[in-house]
Amino acid sequence: MNVKEAEAEDEVVIEWDEHDLFTKVLIQYLFKTITTDQLKKIQLICELVLMYRDKIKKEDLNEVSEVYPVITSLLNTEERTDSIFIAWTFTWSKDNFEKYIAPWLMTMPDFTYTNELEKQVKLRKVFYKSIQVDGKPIMVETELWERFFIITGKVGVSKVSYGEIKGQFVLWAMPKMLRVCASLMGLASSEGEWSEPYTA
Repeated sequence: MNVKEAEAEDEVVIEWDEHDLFTKVLIQYLFKTITTDQLKKIQLICELVLMYRDKIKKEDLNEVSEVYPVITSLLNTEERTDSIFIAWTFTWSKDNFEKYIAPWLMTMPDFTYTNELEKQVKLRKVFYKSIQVDGKPIMVETELWERFFIITGKVGVSKVSYGEIKGQFVLWAMPKMLRVCASLMGLASSEGEWSEPYTA
């Protein structure tokens, strides 16, 4: 940081160079993570990486590209009565399930119901779908990836089940984001210049 004292007035003009500004922003973001929950910690680290994506290692960017869409979705929910619905920020597809969900999902979430009739209706929605065969609709079983999105986005999960989803994701994502955070701090510790090993 360069400090110039004005000759005519008793004031100090502070000029932030690029590296100083990065360090200041990094400190502010990391300070926010101290008093927030784990999902918000991960979100803040992702946002900081995306802000300085041209200075970050490609490996770190790849990690964030897998984590950020999920963290955004888990923080974007709607609660109706006793059910929580997750608004996934990507298309419900097998490819996206394999990319964003399968790496961390350990157990299939449970859906909520208040009586036996509602349970049977929701079971039908989760486990069966209608397709056209020779112009006629027939019922076939859904695949695992379809059941996950139907339960979490259409049928609704309980608060307990939503907590389990968050916990499973955090266990997988947090170590990755802490490693990325260490890379960011390595950038901030360089002497006024961006450190070569951390460029993309």
